[in-house]
Amino acid sequence: MKTQYLSQKEREKGTTHFMRWANLNGLGFNFLGDTIIYLMAIHFGASNLQLGYISSILHASGVVLLILPWLLAGKNLISVLFYAWLARGLVCLGYGALLFLSGKTAVSLILVLYTLFCVLRTFGVVATSPIQQMLATPSTMGAFVVTLSNRFQVTRFLSQLLSVAVLSFQQLSGIVGYLSLMAIGITVNTLSTIDIRQIPCREVVEYRPGQNIFRIFLQSIRNRERALTLFVKWHTLSLMVILSFTIPFLRKIVDFPSNVIFLYTLTGTLATMSAGYALRPFTDRVGSRPVLIMGSFLLAGVSIGWCVIPTTIHWVGFFLLGFFTIFLQAILLLLVSRLELRSIPEKNKMGYVSMLNFFSALISLGMGLFGGFLADIGERIPFPGIHSFGLTFSVAVLLAMQIGILSFFLRDAGSLSVKDTAQILFSTRNLKAFLDIYHFHSTEDLNTRKSILLSIGKSDTSIAVNEMRKILRNPLSTEKEDILKSLFAYPKPALLEDILNEASEEYSYHRVTALFALGAYPNKKVEHFLLPLLEDRASTIRSTAAKSLARVGNTSALPIIQQLAADPDLNIWDRMNYIIAMSCMDEDGRYLEHIFTMADNHHGTSYGQSILSLAAKMHDMAPALSDLYQEENVAPMTGLHIFLDEAKQLQPFFTYARQLTERYEQGRYEELWKWCVERFPETQETQETQRFFYLKNAITRYNILKATQDNTFAALYFTYQILR
Repeated sequence: MKTQYLSQKEREKGTTHFMRWANLNGLGFNFLGDTIIYLMAIHFGASNLQLGYISSILHASGVVLLILPWLLAGKNLISVLFYAWLARGLVCLGYGALLFLSGKTAVSLILVLYTLFCVLRTFGVVATSPIQQMLATPSTMGAFVVTLSNRFQVTRFLSQLLSVAVLSFQQLSGIVGYLSLMAIGITVNTLSTIDIRQIPCREVVEYRPGQNIFRIFLQSIRNRERALTLFVKWHTLSLMVILSFTIPFLRKIVDFPSNVIFLYTLTGTLATMSAGYALRPFTDRVGSRPVLIMGSFLLAGVSIGWCVIPTTIHWVGFFLLGFFTIFLQAILLLLVSRLELRSIPEKNKMGYVSMLNFFSALISLGMGLFGGFLADIGERIPFPGIHSFGLTFSVAVLLAMQIGILSFFLRDAGSLSVKDTAQILFSTRNLKAFLDIYHFHSTEDLNTRKSILLSIGKSDTSIAVNEMRKILRNPLSTEKEDILKSLFAYPKPALLEDILNEASEEYSYHRVTALFALGAYPNKKVEHFLLPLLEDRASTIRSTAAKSLARVGNTSALPIIQQLAADPDLNIWDRMNYIIAMSCMDEDGRYLEHIFTMADNHHGTSYGQSILSLAAKMHDMAPALSDLYQEENVAPMTGLHIFLDEAKQLQPFFTYARQLTERYEQGRYEELWKWCVERFPETQETQETQRFFYLKNAITRYNILKATQDNTFAALYFTYQILR
C-alpha cells in the first residue's frame, strides 16, 4: 500500500512536469507580475504609497493563509496549485476595462485586480514548497532549487525581450501595449496548468483543529534553528520589497521610458540566471550559511550605492548597479529557499508553510508601505548627499547587515565555515579543485572522470583531500584504484591512515595498489606495517611490500628480499618488484650480477626485455633500453642503428660499428658477447673503483652458449654504459 512519499520513478516524472511548469510560469509571470503593474499604475498617476502597496502585496496577500488550512483541508496539493493558477489568469481579464478608465478610478481597479491576482497566486505558491520537498531529496535540495530558478529565469528573460520589442513600437508604448502583453501572459499562464495536472501527488492539505497559525508560530519560535531560519527568511523578504523600489525610482526620478524599464528587468533576469548557475556547484556542498554571510554584507555595500547614486549619470551605471544588486539578491533568495525547504516539518506541512507566508505577508505589507512613506518624505524634504528614494534604500542597507549577523548563528547541517568557503571562493587553486569535484559528480563520461581525477589527485587543497578520502571509503568505487595510484605520485600525508586501512584489509580488491602507494610515505609506522608482510602467504603481497619498504628507505630487510628474489619461477610482476626493491636498498647493485639469469628468456621475449629494461631504468641509463627494444620489435635492426649512433661517441663502438652490425644481423651473438668482454680492461678492479662493477661481472661470466638476440642487445647496451 503506497504512502504519501513518491517512488523514484514518480519523482522523476513529477520533476519533469514541475520544471516544464516553471518554464511556462517564467513566461507568464513577466506579463502579469509587478513590473507591468508598476508601469500601468504610474501611467495613471499612482502615488508612492500606492506603489509601495504594489511592491508588497505579492507577499502581503499571504494574510489569507490565516484561513487556508481550514478552507482547503483534505484537498490534494496539486489540485490546489492547478485551480489557483487557473483562477489567477481569469482575474487578469479584468484589466481590459482600463481601456475605458483613467486617473484614480483606473489606479483603484489595478490595485483591486492585482490584489486578487496575488491572493490567488498565494493559494498556489503555498502548495509549491511541500511539492518541491516531495520531489527533491535532502541531498539534492539545493540543486533542485537552483535548477528550478534557472528554468524560471531563462523563460522570463525571453518574455522580457518580447516586452522590450512590443513596447518599442510607438503605437504600443502606452496602455494598449501593456494590455497586449497581459493577453500573452494569460494565455501562457493557462497553458502551464496542463503540466501541473501531470505531477504525481498523494499529499493533501492538513488541518488540525486548534493548530492555528499563531500556535504553529509559537511552536516554531521555540525551535532555535527553525526560528533563525524564519527570521532570516523574513529579513530577506523585507530586503527584496525595499529593493523593488528601484523600478519606481528609475521610472519616476530618473525618467526611464517603459521599454528601457523592461530592458533593465532583462539585466535583472540575466543577473538572477548568473547567480543560479554560479551557485549551483556550491548549494549542497558548501551550504547556505557561509555564502549568506558574505553575500548579505556585500549586498549592504551595494545598497549604499543606491542611496547615493546621482540621477544624472549614464544609464549604463544604473544597469551595472542593478545587475550586481539583483545578482546578490538572487543568491540570498536561493540560499534562503534551500533553508526554508529543509525547515518544513514532516507533519502539518501546509500549516507551517501557511504560517510562514502569513507572517511574510504582514511583514511585506508593512515594509512596502514603510518604503513608500519614506519615498514621500524624501520627495518633500531634501536630504544632503542622497536622492528622494535614498531613505528607502537606506533601510535595505540595515536589513542586509542584519541578515549577515543572523546567519552567523545558523547551524546549517553539512555547511562549511565562512573561512573554508572564503578559501574556496578567493583562491584560484581551491576554486578549481572545488569545481573539478562538482564536475566529477555531475558527469558519467569515463574519460572525463579520469581526467578530473588526475587533476584532483594533483591538488593538495583540503577540498581535494576530503573528496579523495570519500572515494577511498567507498567499498565499490571504480575510481579507488586511480586515487591510490595518484597518492603515490602526489603524496598526501593526511590520507596515510586511509591508505593503511585499505592495505590492511586482507581481502580488499585494491590491497596491492594501496601497498604500492605506501612507498611514497617514509614513515616508521609504514615500515612497521610492511615488514611483517614479507612473510605473507601471497607472493604479490610479499613483493609489493618489499618494493614499498625499499622506497621508504628501510634497508634492514635486504637479505630477506635477496632470498625471495632468488626464486627462478617468479612471475614478471614479482620479479620486477624485487628488482626495484634491491636497486633502492643496495647502492652497490649486487643484484645486477645475476640480471641475465633473472631475465632468462624461457619465460618469453617480453619477460626478458622487461627485466633488462627495468634494470637500465633503475640506474638512469640513457637512451632508455625499453625505447630501443620498442624500435627493434617494430622493425628489426632499427633499435641497433639508433643505439650505435648514440654509442659512436666511444672509440670502440665508432671503430667496430660496421662489424657489430653485421654480426648482429647474421645472428653471431657469441662473437658479440666476446667482443663486449674484450672491451673491459684487465686490471684488478673492485666495486669501489669501477662503476657498474657487478654488471661487468654479469657480462664476463655469462654462459654465451645461452646467448639470444635480446640479451645480446642488452650486453652491448650495458657495455656502453660501463665504458662511458
